[in-house]
Amino acid sequence: MGCPGSILLEKGEPDNGSDFADEGTAAHFLASECLIGNVHPATYLSRAIRVSDAYTGWEKDRPEGSGGTHWVVTAEMESHVNTYVQAVRKYAEGGTLFVEQRLPITPWTGEPDACGTSDAVILTGDGELIVVDLKYGMGEQVSPERNKQLMIYALAAHEEFSLVGDITSARLVIHQPRVHHAPLEWPCSLDELHAFGEEVKMAARVAVECYNEGHEVLAPSDAACRWCKAGKNAKCPARDKQLTEAIGADFDDLTKPDAQLPPVGEGPTLAQKMAACDLIEKWIKAVRGKVEAELFAGNAVPGYKLVQGKKGNRQWLDEADAEATLKSMRLKVEEMYSMKVISPTSAEKIFGEKGTAPSVKRWNKLQSLITQKDGGPSVAPESDKRPVYVLNVAENFDDETGSDMA
Repeated sequence: MGCPGSILLEKGEPDNGSDFADEGTAAHFLASECLIGNVHPATYLSRAIRVSDAYTGWEKDRPEGSGGTHWVVTAEMESHVNTYVQAVRKYAEGGTLFVEQRLPITPWTGEPDACGTSDAVILTGDGELIVVDLKYGMGEQVSPERNKQLMIYALAAHEEFSLVGDITSARLVIHQPRVHHAPLEWPCSLDELHAFGEEVKMAARVAVECYNEGHEVLAPSDAACRWCKAGKNAKCPARDKQLTEAIGADFDDLTKPDAQLPPVGEGPTLAQKMAACDLIEKWIKAVRGKVEAELFAGNAVPGYKLVQGKKGNRQWLDEADAEATLKSMRLKVEEMYSMKVISPTSAEKIFGEKGTAPSVKRWNKLQSLITQKDGGPSVAPESDKRPVYVLNVAENFDDETGSDMA
């Protein structure tokens, strides 16, 4: 919707996944198994999940030669997924729950047989449609407010289930348990949904026209470029031009003897430069990644080559052998072993995961022994939900009261 020409530009570009994406897929699979089977995630502790393009499911059931990555259900994954599963079950009380619901989106995108899959769709007894999306990432918090993905799911779910019951309102929910324990919600009227649906139709028509007629109508932005395959592979001319202009418009080569700083008020403002920083940093990362990929593939990149990286840390070939040899040298215990008290986070996992009354009591006893520094000031865009950090100016001055200072 943000960059209609990106679909044409992405044609033929590889869809490179990542371990983060695969881990999220594994967590989604575990969550769906628990919701569909009505079981607790702890049931699957230490079970392995296989994630690949051809197959996502339990490792023991995977087809031969399916490839992909291997993920074990750890205590951490079980805990986070359980937080999501319990939240969905609470939303679904007294209503009807649809898990991994495939929803047709052709009426809005115009693509034949196009579908999206919602993590959970709930029809409540009082006519509310709830769309819940699990985000397993640990990056920035994703907001449900006017979230395009969830609004499209809600439109499709309303179309799919309006004959089942009278739907009068919608609620979009994003649950990101590794970032924010509680789900974030945004209530949405049906009028808002349908108005958004018309925006999608218009954007889709422009995108399809660009694709069919070969027009590269490109509009690079942080949001549009974030998941674009062409952008990730540093193959977007509009983005290159935008970033070159952003970098070069007001930055003289200060190493030259006659270099001049630009007059105040001329060229891009400091705020405009700051707004371009994220896009520039991501572009740099994409360029570096593409160069590395080309060199690993055996393709030449003039002026660059692969070299041996820094050596890894030294380690024992066999720790048991090293331990026995050190003991034979009559070393003291404190000389042989590094011992350190576990962190509050590790302690919380020990007592929190058990969940018994004695464990909770012990954890509460430890709370008084824990301290945590407040976060320092950090630059963020005005759209950030956090309140403005108020600087205590007095801290920067010495107390001169009562002195001879005039």
